[in-house]
Amino acid sequence: MFEKLKEIQAQSFKNFLPQNSHELEWSTVSNNTDKLNNDYTFAVTNYHLAYLASHYQVINASIILLSNNKPIAIWPLNLAKINDNWQIQSHCKGIMPPLFSSQLSDKHKKAIYKQCLSFISRCQQLFDIATLESTFEPNTDALWLQTIAPHISNINYKHTLYLNLEQSTEKIKASVRRRYRSYINKGLDLWDYSIGTSISADEIEEIRLFHVKTAGKETRSVETWQQQRNMVNNNQAFVVTLRDKQQTLIGAAIFNTTDSQGMYSVGIYERSLFELPIGHTVQMLAIEHMKKIGIEDYFIGYRDYEFEYHQPSEKQSAIGYFKEGFSNQIKLEANAKLIF
Repeated sequence: MFEKLKEIQAQSFKNFLPQNSHELEWSTVSNNTDKLNNDYTFAVTNYHLAYLASHYQVINASIILLSNNKPIAIWPLNLAKINDNWQIQSHCKGIMPPLFSSQLSDKHKKAIYKQCLSFISRCQQLFDIATLESTFEPNTDALWLQTIAPHISNINYKHTLYLNLEQSTEKIKASVRRRYRSYINKGLDLWDYSIGTSISADEIEEIRLFHVKTAGKETRSVETWQQQRNMVNNNQAFVVTLRDKQQTLIGAAIFNTTDSQGMYSVGIYERSLFELPIGHTVQMLAIEHMKKIGIEDYFIGYRDYEFEYHQPSEKQSAIGYFKEGFSNQIKLEANAKLIF
C-alpha cells in the first residue's frame, strides 16, 4: 500500500518531500505563516499518527510541497483502514487544506489545490474509498472552498469555541460564565496546583496511569503519551496538574501551543470528585499561563450543540456547554462530503 501511495503522490505533485524525517523543511513552512494552527505542527501530526496506529492500520501520507526546491506548503494527511475500509483524512477528521508560506500568491495556491484534488481523486480510486470529507474554516479557507465546490455533495457545520487572549486579563475573567468564577476560587483554595513546561518520564507515566484509572481502560498507546511528553519538553505544550492536600493527583490536562495559539489537548479528572470544580480550575490556570506567555487565541474545542449533524451524544453536548463557559468567540468549521 505504501508503494502505491508513493506512486500516486509522484503522479499528482511536481515536487514534494514526505513529512517523516523532514522536520526542518516542514518547520520552514509552519514558521513562516500568520498565526500557526496547532493542527499543522510537525509534533501534532506525529501524535495523531501514533494515536491512529494504536487502533488501526495507518500510513503517513503527509507531504511538504516544494517550488524551486524550497518548501512552500505542508499537508497533514494519513490513510487509515477503519472497519475494513480505507479512509484518507487529516489527523482524525476530514481532509484539511494545505498550509502555505505567507508570501505565496493566490494563483500559486490554486495550482497546488488542483494537484491536491488530483491526488485525492486518485486515492479514492486506488484504495476504493467510499466516503471523502474535507474539514476547513469557511472564513479563512475561502480559496479552498472555491476549488472543491464543484465536488461537494453536501456540507454541514460545527461550532468551535475560542477565547481571545489579546484582551486584558480583567476582560477575559469577566467573560467567563459568572458562576464559574466562584467555582475557580473554591478550587484554588481546595487544591495545590502546578504548571509544568517540562515533564519527566515518571511524571508522564503517573498521568497515563491516572488516565487508565479514570477511563477504566487503556484507550491509547504508551507512544502517544511519549509524544505528548516530547511536546512539553520541546516548548510545544504545557501541563497543568491539581493535587489534594495529601498530594494525590486529582486532575491533569495537557495544552498544545504554537507562538500564537493554545489548544486543549486532553483533560483527566478524578471521577469521584465530579461535583467539585476540578476542570474549571484547570482551565483558568491554563488560560492565565497562555496569557502570560503571549498566546493570542485559545482553541477550547467544539460546542457540540444537540441540533448539529452528526448529532452529538448527551455527554459530548454537556462537555461542550462546559467549554463554552470559558469562550468569548464562536467560529464555524465546515465538513463537506466530496464526490469525484
